[in-house]
Amino acid sequence: MNESMKPVNLIRDRKSEMGFSIAEMVVVMAIIGVVSIIAMMSYSTQKMYEAESQTFLIIDVLQEARQRALSQRTTMRVEVNATKKMLRLIDERTSGDASDDVLVKSIPFMEQGVYIGTKPANVSNTPTELSPVPVTPFENSTHPLSSGDSAITLRFQRNGVVMSAGTNAAGANATPTGSTIYIWSKYADDNSATPTQAQVMRAITVSASSGATRMWKCLFSNESCSNWTK
Repeated sequence: MNESMKPVNLIRDRKSEMGFSIAEMVVVMAIIGVVSIIAMMSYSTQKMYEAESQTFLIIDVLQEARQRALSQRTTMRVEVNATKKMLRLIDERTSGDASDDVLVKSIPFMEQGVYIGTKPANVSNTPTELSPVPVTPFENSTHPLSSGDSAITLRFQRNGVVMSAGTNAAGANATPTGSTIYIWSKYADDNSATPTQAQVMRAITVSASSGATRMWKCLFSNESCSNWTK
């Protein structure tokens, strides 16, 4: 080995043993910080889009039910089925006879981390419509295609009126009803089995008299929400 190379190699070995300089560590920490911020923003944006995409999906089916009911002169039933995790559109066909119900459309729903139905604890007030729009709860279905399933059920009539599920498979004792359906996503760091705090909040209102639907957004301030806007 060339003796003149030894001092140079020794200097290099000593530098490698010293590890990173303070400046290098600062640069690495800054890069990690920037990447972390970008990841958090990306997650928040993703959750917003998941809640919105779920909302638009439900609205699309509700509007299709209304249009079909009016144009085909039939009763169209929409089920937000929590048991099967499906959004379903059903043609009831013969009034008062549940045996000939036909499934028109069935779409998977409920993205992971997106919740439908119950209003979270950090959201107050409700969307304001001209006519009452009560929150429609999940209830055990009595209809043949979803018997026993937990579902939100709305039945669009040929005259535009929206009716409740009724008390039996044929929809007996159904009453005109408006509806508010909440859709929300939780905070990224909430790992609880039953989250109660929303990070992104949306709602759908359905008019009892016309079947018209509207989407609402709730604006957050200090991690709570009370201001609904269209």
